[in-house]
Amino acid sequence: MGLGLGLGIWWPTQTSIIPGLLKALCARATYCENKLCTTATLEEIAAVRYTPPPPPTGILLVDYPGAAAAYSLRNLIDTTTSVVRVRRSNDNTEQDFSAAEITDGTLTTFTGANDGFVTTWYDQSGNSVNAAQTTATRQPKIVDSGVVILENNNPSIKFDNTNDGFNLTSTINGGQYSIFTVDKPINLGVYQSQYFTDSISNPRQYILRYSTGYNTNGGFNIYRNTILDNSITNGFQELIYLQSTAITTNKIDVLFARQNYIDGWGGTFQEIIIYPTDQLANKTEIEANINSKYKIYGDVLTSGLLFDYPDAKAAFSLRQLGFYQNGYEPLVAKIRRSSDNTEQDFTAAQITDGTLTTFTGANNGFVTTWYDQSGNNNSAVQTMLTRQPQIVSNGNLILENGKPAIELNISNQNLGLKSDILGGQYSIFTVDKTNGGGYFTDGGSPRQYISKKQNLSSYEINGNFDIYRNSVLDSSIYTNSQELLYFKSNTTTTNVIRTILNNGGASEALLGNVQEMIIYPADQSANRTGIETNINTEYTIY
Repeated sequence: MGLGLGLGIWWPTQTSIIPGLLKALCARATYCENKLCTTATLEEIAAVRYTPPPPPTGILLVDYPGAAAAYSLRNLIDTTTSVVRVRRSNDNTEQDFSAAEITDGTLTTFTGANDGFVTTWYDQSGNSVNAAQTTATRQPKIVDSGVVILENNNPSIKFDNTNDGFNLTSTINGGQYSIFTVDKPINLGVYQSQYFTDSISNPRQYILRYSTGYNTNGGFNIYRNTILDNSITNGFQELIYLQSTAITTNKIDVLFARQNYIDGWGGTFQEIIIYPTDQLANKTEIEANINSKYKIYGDVLTSGLLFDYPDAKAAFSLRQLGFYQNGYEPLVAKIRRSSDNTEQDFTAAQITDGTLTTFTGANNGFVTTWYDQSGNNNSAVQTMLTRQPQIVSNGNLILENGKPAIELNISNQNLGLKSDILGGQYSIFTVDKTNGGGYFTDGGSPRQYISKKQNLSSYEINGNFDIYRNSVLDSSIYTNSQELLYFKSNTTTTNVIRTILNNGGASEALLGNVQEMIIYPADQSANRTGIETNINTEYTIY
């Protein structure tokens, strides 16, 4: 089609206008309307060329500038030198460290076998709003007895849940805040459940979890691991995006703790970036940049069971259930070794390649967290040592049919879900080998446990289930036989799943092992054969 410029001239036919060209042409057309339109002017118009924006560099503050303050243990901009200043505990000597020096051994060479505390977390935004703490007893820790504190294999700063925190060297003076953080809270109580609260001298605000409201002139929308979610849960690493719902005149001058008070913020922080403007348009890209470093969640699934059959509400396995565009390998379990109760996260590959048994040595290993791979951040957790199921026995990985397995070998072992799975027409796939019993039982009505309690007579969740065993409809009970089970509820239920692998008291103990459990909140009959084939290809059950 032709493009008219209001001059009675005809522009050569083209199928589309290159982005950015129309504005330039309109500007030149206006010039032509006011001035004599000459051949030279038309040649000038024809010479307009589209210059595409530069591709992302992968450097967060280069691609998304304008932060009021930015703190991290990685480089957020290419001009960064030191990211922290650290004090060693033996003689109180202080020294600056770059991101590379934190991980290459330079930091631990400086601390020796002692502790290291952060005295300054340097602002990488260029605004010199450093986070500093001169009182030694309030400085958070980065090295513990000569070992850098890690979260998901990346360095982190640990706050003590009492009074650790930083004062900013200058105040951040309000705006429509957009704040990105990478943290893992622990021991949060009722007075530590929020992000922003008034300080003693209003209208200043703290960035921390304290008091009773998101009280910054209108509040925040809170996105957790990309999803709008205002809940707060202990013990899970998370990528938080806080988007203020209004422009505020309130100010930020303290990070992470209410100074002079006993109720502080407990847990680890790895990154916090504060924009004084709405960054909702850049949210996805900024979160992707952060996640590419910290591997908190997957980006884009390209293959695997959860790609072919999506929408699971929770998915637990000792193999990787999905493969991602950026090569992200999800964590599958956190393991505690019996020798000193140290815990560490592991991917599926690290469970089988010797990394896990190198960690445990000749000791036992117990599962403290079985991570949810569905993307819903609904991991299964057990904090009581005596109730944690086992995965390593005397330095040997527990196997079933050549594949890693989680074993329940005493009563009262179970894993509780981070969040209840609300009712639906459940479809649940499991790979296990147990001593038999009922599959679903009441655990304090109307709560339901996914378990095989002995001495119970019904598979009961507001109705009943069709049970397929090794792809065949078969509700009989088998003991000590590895099996692939598919449970399909015949009714939509309002009941709730709160715990998995529960084995009750001594007289109702589920003994045996489990390798995989995938929970869908809807009927998966149409996908049953495909899902079972995927699972059986991995475990060779039938």
